[in-house]
Amino acid sequence: MAVFQRILVPTDFSDSSASAADLAAELARQVGCEVQLVTVVDTRPLMEAYGDESFRYERMEAIRAGARTQIEELADRRFAGCKVTSEVRDGDPASEILAAAAACGADLIVMGTHARDGLAHRLVGSVAEK
Repeated sequence: MAVFQRILVPTDFSDSSASAADLAAELARQVGCEVQLVTVVDTRPLMEAYGDESFRYERMEAIRAGARTQIEELADRRFAGCKVTSEVRDGDPASEILAAAAACGADLIVMGTHARDGLAHRLVGSVAEK
């Protein structure tokens, strides 16, 4: 039996997320576990940004479609030889990552961080910490 059965890999498509994805892919290959990729589209600010409701939802769907394309490309590029699934979620990134981990039964979460410090960390916080 593998040490890990399923690894959750949240991504925002940044360089730090790419490094975490590489690490997760190598680990998955070594232990033979499944990988669940997830990206979260934070649509909360968009709910108020556009006055026209139909344009707002059209714009949000375009953002989701772009995220689906990016996550599929990430799966193809970095997770060759792994059993990998992917999903795009909407909402608060930290909450949705934890919900995705629970939903897929993740044994491990491998994610990057932007390593902000000082005022930027106090204002923005860290999804990884949450």
